[in-house]
Amino acid sequence: MINHHLLRIIRKQQKPTHLDLLSVLQYRISCIADEKNLKDINFLCQYYGLIGKARTLEAIGQSQSNPITRERVRQIAEITLEKLLQIKSENTLDPFSMTFKIFQDLIANKKFISVNEVAKHPYFKSFFYLNYQEDDNIINGNDDDGQNNLRGFIAFFNDCGIKQIAYRKKYYFYLNKPENTRGHLIELIQNQNKTIRRGLTEEKMKKKAKTVTYVPNEVRNFIAKYTEIHDMSLNPFYEQMLIEFIESKAYDSPEFNFSRTKSWKARKGTAQWHQIGIYINIDIFKAVQKEVLRLKKGYHKNASIMNFICQSFVWYYHKHEKVE
Repeated sequence: MINHHLLRIIRKQQKPTHLDLLSVLQYRISCIADEKNLKDINFLCQYYGLIGKARTLEAIGQSQSNPITRERVRQIAEITLEKLLQIKSENTLDPFSMTFKIFQDLIANKKFISVNEVAKHPYFKSFFYLNYQEDDNIINGNDDDGQNNLRGFIAFFNDCGIKQIAYRKKYYFYLNKPENTRGHLIELIQNQNKTIRRGLTEEKMKKKAKTVTYVPNEVRNFIAKYTEIHDMSLNPFYEQMLIEFIESKAYDSPEFNFSRTKSWKARKGTAQWHQIGIYINIDIFKAVQKEVLRLKKGYHKNASIMNFICQSFVWYYHKHEKVE
């Protein structure tokens, strides 16, 4: 039984007015389709993911009522591919040469380019995001849902003479040149990823503020125990305690004691206090600064960022002294 998506493709189509890879490739296939080669076309369409989720050559062979080998499927697909490449007509668009030319323009002087970056190009987008639901209906995927035709996309590009390399579950395309060895490309990709990660870290750091405070040892031990039990990192927990402290406004009272932290004793190691390094969201830090400035104008002249943070941790400790 012929797949209904295949029937849609092999119907003699009009030359597409919108030049994208999916339309041009389907038109090209319809130009060679006849009753004798439907099975051969079916194999290539499955390989490219045009009539369902793209399959490997082995999977295509095993899906036949009389299973055939991977090598036999490859031979049949290559015969169909040769027919597609041999079409000579001024009115027939060539998706293979068009793809290669557009890719050359995209990669320019680069050694490689990510598959996702290529897929964003208007010519490639519809083909890359071609996808099928369980009920076999065509859907358009996107970057967010991970629905795409990656396997078929790579298979087609390989048939265009464009190579791909995988590194840490990401794929990259490159031109087949003598200098583009796998080892060299991997090294370049690693360096690029390091640069990207460094940039992301720098952006993240711009949104953070770094400071220190001193807390009694029992509070420090409480923090360590609480974060271990609740599987939390320290800095998000510091943020949580500060947010709750600010929201509670427990310090908006003349009786609240903003005593000095015992930093000098902690440095000498003679007191039961411990230094804590803090790396928190800059907006939360600014909220702390704002509260400290407000308190200095009121009852708490000796309020400081250091003892405000300290008192927020002590306050939280007394609220949750018994860690479950």
